Amino acid sequence: MVSGRRSTSAGLVLVGMTAANAMILVDQSRWYDRSGGRPPLVTGIAVLAVSGVALAIGVGVGVGVGVGVGVESYLAILPGLLLYGVGLALVLTTNDPVSLDSIAEPDHGQASGVSATAEQSGGAIGIAVLYPVFHQAYVDQLFTSIDASPLPDLTASTSKALRGALLAAEQTGLRPDPSTPPSPCT
Repeated sequence: MVSGRRSTSAGLVLVGMTAANAMILVDQSRWYDRSGGRPPLVTGIAVLAVSGVALAIGVGVGVGVGVGVGVESYLAILPGLLLYGVGLALVLTTNDPVSLDSIAEPDHGQASGVSATAEQSGGAIGIAVLYPVFHQAYVDQLFTSIDASPLPDLTASTSKALRGALLAAEQTGLRPDPSTPPSPCT
């Protein structure tokens, strides 16, 4: 479960992005044929940047009004998802032909391999760079929330009991035996 959504629900949330992606593909190929690769590629990158802002605003709106995982939270992020689908369609379907059109035909195989490798490497590097940033933001927010909570600081004995309860919960996984009562933390 991510953000409180089950896998089916999370998949349905992405249908809007996929539909936007599919709808733009036909017109995008005509646009590429008429104008070359630069206009669709630049537009796609700009739309992806705007989608990131729209998603950040949508998530902020959902969190700001205390929206959970219902329809309201989906509607808050839907514009960003639609823009993301359009931008992704423009960039991904333009990138390969641009790289191949600029190379002599005998070298298309090598150019395609280099383009695919660069695309995959960029994604891997992006994830490797952004994960620590997002993780640190999460940890900072967690500590801020803990510091602002009305709960008292843990004593050594309470900390030991909490650790034992967390380890026990970790051992049972996401589907604990309902017949076993939860471990007390106090």
